[in-house]
Amino acid sequence: MREIRTERIINAPPADVWDVLTDISSYPDWNPHLVNATVNSDLRVGSNLEVLVRREGARDQSMNVTVTELEPGRKLAWVGTLLSPLLFSGRHTFELEPFSNNRTRFINREEIRGILASLVTTATPERDYEAMNEALKQQVETAAAAPA
Repeated sequence: MREIRTERIINAPPADVWDVLTDISSYPDWNPHLVNATVNSDLRVGSNLEVLVRREGARDQSMNVTVTELEPGRKLAWVGTLLSPLLFSGRHTFELEPFSNNRTRFINREEIRGILASLVTTATPERDYEAMNEALKQQVETAAAAPA
């Protein structure tokens, strides 16, 4: 198993971060890693999403994932496989932790398993996760600073 783990402090309360993170249809507007995502229904445990993953130095890859955890304002997790979990399985988790004075610690991590894991990921996947983290931070903080 390989784990990719990154985090970023966002200058906004968890509810604001959650609103952007779970607005799946807005991913093409701001997300450089998950450049497109569609959900087959409301976002809930058991929902199926199709995500288009962009990785530095690799072709974009479409993947179907299933939401496995959804704790509003705290956690969103999904699992995707390629053909069989023995070949490739990725469990992606986004966590939001309150962090002093209306700030949020955003944790972006994935556990990758399977025979094809090294072929599906790049040598430095943390860069892609960090790019998403920074883009989420900018999207949330810009929206928070906009006049009402």
